[in-house]
Amino acid sequence: MYPRFDRATALSMLDPPTHNEADHHLGALAKKNRLRSPYSFANINLLGRCNVDCYFCLGKDLDTEYSRHRNLGEHFSNWQRWNDFIAVVKALEIPWVFVTGQNTDSLTYSRLGELLKHLRSIGLKAGIRTNGVLAKKLIDTVNLAQSVSYSIHTRDPETQRRIMGITEVPDWDWLLRNTICDRLRVAVVLNRYNRQEIYDLLEWLGTFDRIGYVQVRKICTDNRYELLRQDMQIFEDFEQEVAAKFPVARIFETANVYLMFGREVAFWRTVATTVNSVNYFTNGTLTGNYFIVEGYSEQNLIPLGTTEFLSPDGLTFSWLKRDGKLADAREALLPARG
Repeated sequence: MYPRFDRATALSMLDPPTHNEADHHLGALAKKNRLRSPYSFANINLLGRCNVDCYFCLGKDLDTEYSRHRNLGEHFSNWQRWNDFIAVVKALEIPWVFVTGQNTDSLTYSRLGELLKHLRSIGLKAGIRTNGVLAKKLIDTVNLAQSVSYSIHTRDPETQRRIMGITEVPDWDWLLRNTICDRLRVAVVLNRYNRQEIYDLLEWLGTFDRIGYVQVRKICTDNRYELLRQDMQIFEDFEQEVAAKFPVARIFETANVYLMFGREVAFWRTVATTVNSVNYFTNGTLTGNYFIVEGYSEQNLIPLGTTEFLSPDGLTFSWLKRDGKLADAREALLPARG
């Protein structure tokens, strides 16, 4: 069904037409570690409309570009270069494939269950990453995945609104007890709005035996450094605080993993770790660059470090204009005026 590539051919298919190692426009908080481990997983990055609107979403780095593509209603076999992607994963002996969203959520994909079954049928391990909003309704689909990672940033509806643009908080107690998979993980993106809740959130997560791994993630960006610098600094300051209170259990791909409230908690600087992945986008973009925005830009000849793909005022936070009004948080996200 799928073509067969040798390793050299597979690697050649991941080479970009141009290299875009554009770190010069980023401050010290966002510098990238280009020393990468061998590929250990691949991402299927869905492109389409999302059911939430996280202000830090990496998809907002190329919001206008990504928004041109709507692939959530297509059968995966019709995605451009789908066969090439699977052939590359097989040739490079990559065991895990994760369905995630670049500017959407995995559970918004209409053929997700069929996709997960197909990946498993061809000998791959299949996982999903999701914000969980649709998870209770689609729990049978969720449980087709061998690995499930939930993004849980808060349990408070008002904080949820500030971070994700909605007040609905998933029934996490039910989901964390009824999600049945080989690997259950939780990712918490530390930010300006949930900093005061983070200890309580981590302690609560420690009460669920099913959770094998928790990540506290640092926000990253290629195009919105000034807007998100505050959040990056909050992460750095918080880890220093944690390091003084909790022991390091181990180090994983250069990330410190602390023992907190009976659970291993990794502090994940996405661009500073050494983990590595192949990235496929459902518009046919295929890249071997772990840095998702950079890799997509290389393959599509898009310059980084510019405002070309941002809205006219330099903001890409669409939630600021929800219901035709500017949200109260707008001023907090704009750079300070001298």
